[in-house]
Amino acid sequence: MREPILDLEGVSPGVRARVRDGRDAERRGRPSEARRHFELAVTRLESGHARLAATLFRWIAWNFANSGDSAAALDCLEVAEAVSVADGDDRGVASVLNTRAGTLFNLGDLDEAKSLFERVCGLAQRMDDVKLRAMADQNFGSVASIRGDQQEALHRFQSSLRGYRELGEHRYVGPLLNNIGRLLTEMGDIDGAENALLEAREHCVAQDDQHHLILAELGRATLRLRSNRPNEALVACREAAQLSNTLGDERWLAQIDLTSGAAYAQLNCPDLALSLLERAGTLARQR
Repeated sequence: MREPILDLEGVSPGVRARVRDGRDAERRGRPSEARRHFELAVTRLESGHARLAATLFRWIAWNFANSGDSAAALDCLEVAEAVSVADGDDRGVASVLNTRAGTLFNLGDLDEAKSLFERVCGLAQRMDDVKLRAMADQNFGSVASIRGDQQEALHRFQSSLRGYRELGEHRYVGPLLNNIGRLLTEMGDIDGAENALLEAREHCVAQDDQHHLILAELGRATLRLRSNRPNEALVACREAAQLSNTLGDERWLAQIDLTSGAAYAQLNCPDLALSLLERAGTLARQR
């Protein structure tokens, strides 16, 4: 997650257009396309815009990570941090640390990710920054969820949700509600999960956030599996797959196959289930 686009006053129209197009590509689940726009914006950026330069490198890093190139992401984050430090931008440094932690989290380095999230939280408290605190809470919740501490994860996610709503940061509410819905599903709170995922879907549609709409559909599919409704789970998986194919977003294809395979297993179709599960494993290893 990242802060809203910086003030673009004094920036050339060409750079503004690239930033706008890059953010639009991100929202539509096209990280490689988004990265190209941001890279062009950096090459055309005039001097005197250090904070925007650091932000662009951070966004480039995040989109490298979402395309499966974590090494390139970490390299770009080094540049972004150096620019933010030289500019005396503590918030920029905190955002870099948050993005680096998210990248390491996705690589499975939970201890280092948690350490960085703690640094972000400390900076947020020092600056009395509500949004940074919300980001830190969401990330702490993700670590707690992976480690099986469901109550702590739920507490952190709910605290983060209050922060985003207080700030009117509606584009972050849908993704966070996806996390809450998934967690409540694991905790067996079927009604709570259903409500969270339905609201998540509504927010994603309202924000035209098609990437997280895929995750909302996957969350609903998993919930239906837990409720022994495999046919309804397959409908949600097909919606997620159609969105992925339309967007050219391959990040969640393995999870879609995994969930579809589990649904066919419930329907007593072992051959089809095994075929999908094997394909899910292949896709996951490739990433």
